[in-house]
Amino acid sequence: MFGLFDELYKVKKSFSKETHIPYSSKPLVLGESQDNTVWFYFINSAQLKYKILSKNLFLNDRLIYSYLADISMLFKENPNETKKLLDDLYMNSCKDIESKIKEGFKINFLGISLGNIFAIRAASIYPCEKLISISGGSRLGRSSWDGILTRDLAMKSRLSQEKYESI
Repeated sequence: MFGLFDELYKVKKSFSKETHIPYSSKPLVLGESQDNTVWFYFINSAQLKYKILSKNLFLNDRLIYSYLADISMLFKENPNETKKLLDDLYMNSCKDIESKIKEGFKINFLGISLGNIFAIRAASIYPCEKLISISGGSRLGRSSWDGILTRDLAMKSRLSQEKYESI
């Protein structure tokens, strides 16, 4: 499944100018809560770039804290740098989650692709009403060797798949 998305990405990139979305570990905050509920989304940049992918995700009657958990932005040649970026994103989201819990909000999580790691981890720590996981994955380090976008970066680290996974 991930190979299909990689191939589509390559074809699209070859035919068009890419809309660049800069990486930030801070969320994009959208909408307003109608029922004292907040959603924490961990998504990739495609959900922001393409209306067809975001059409039913970003509803006006929801307060949404949307974090970019995008492989192309978070994976670096140096696995320690990748780990730092992943940790920064997670720690920033934890601060926002804890703040909303203190304010009395009910918490929900949505993870897409790599974002599932963050959503599932947060849902295991914080009380949440709903957890939505789309396209779950595991073994993040070893999976780096399977994707066209991440394979080169993983190989440049000069680490074995097992060592990369352990970091």
